[in-house]
Amino acid sequence: MTYEVRCIYLHRSAAILTLLSDPHSVVITFQTRCNNNIAIDHADPNYFASSALDYQYPTVMIWDRRAASRQSTSKMYLDSVEAGEVPYGCVLKLNNAIESRNQASIRTLRYCRDQRGLLAVLSTAGELQVLCTEREYVEPFSENDVEDTPELLEVRRTYPLQYPYFDDNFGCSHDERVVSSDWATLGSSDVVPRLVTRRGNSKLDVMLLPTTTQHVAFTLTSFSGKSKRESLQA
Repeated sequence: MTYEVRCIYLHRSAAILTLLSDPHSVVITFQTRCNNNIAIDHADPNYFASSALDYQYPTVMIWDRRAASRQSTSKMYLDSVEAGEVPYGCVLKLNNAIESRNQASIRTLRYCRDQRGLLAVLSTAGELQVLCTEREYVEPFSENDVEDTPELLEVRRTYPLQYPYFDDNFGCSHDERVVSSDWATLGSSDVVPRLVTRRGNSKLDVMLLPTTTQHVAFTLTSFSGKSKRESLQA
């Protein structure tokens, strides 16, 4: 299904619209404060992420469009909704996704096109981190192994790439903070993912995600400013 995610800020909601039949028909509306920075996972378009604009609520939520069909929802997912872990439609909720001191808020969300589940989160303070998400394990042929059900996600690993500029130990000047970033599309999942970033002083950098051999990632990456990976190297 081709679909569009639309934000309706006044009603604090995000709606999934189908574009195949009636472009104005709402398939499902999610009531949420996280109705900004909509990003669709290109490698797995069942999922899309959104965030809150309020610096007092720096939350990232990932949604599953398959929640539009309540007829094929697994018990595992319904139990998570009933327990209050996630609202219906959501499959992962991350509170305090960034450091919100100095009224920092989430600036952008960007999904990698080459590998599923890689979400880059950039704050207004220049903090940049990548969340690697994957589906929670479901026992094959169990009652939760349901076709087309919303599938809960978990964060397998977090890649912290840049501290906020005001960090006491690894910060930088306000002009050196990262102000924008996006993934470089490489056309292959075998290549180490990398982000192109722009700083407040207009300098462009390329950041590679750390690999299991972290030293290789350090030597292949050249960028200015103090990053979280420089602290790991030390």
